[in-house]
Amino acid sequence: MQTIYLKAKSSSGDYYQVMFEVAETIKVSCNCNAGTFSKLCKHKTGLLSGDLNSLFDITEGSKLDGLIEIVNRSEYISLSKEYLSAKKAIEIAKQNEKEIKHKIEIALKEGIPLIPED
Repeated sequence: MQTIYLKAKSSSGDYYQVMFEVAETIKVSCNCNAGTFSKLCKHKTGLLSGDLNSLFDITEGSKLDGLIEIVNRSEYISLSKEYLSAKKAIEIAKQNEKEIKHKIEIALKEGIPLIPED
């Protein structure tokens, strides 16, 4: 098993330690608040996507490059695409909800036409 440690930037200016355990699978953990509960966090996803801006220490860039080679051989890319697709669908649904809500507000203010009885 190979273990890769990378420091990810935190919003406070400090860093979080992200650990990647590579064997037949990739296990990822982060010591941020979400990561300690095994939740998805921006530190994990930033590094898994190869975002150099996620690194606290830019000298770890070559370690990140090596990690990305491993990640590209995993199912993470397809899972990530599926997640982003679901997020996009939610955004579209929220926009539709907002538009329909507005139509209802206007209809309630201006009057809702009645359907004639047969």
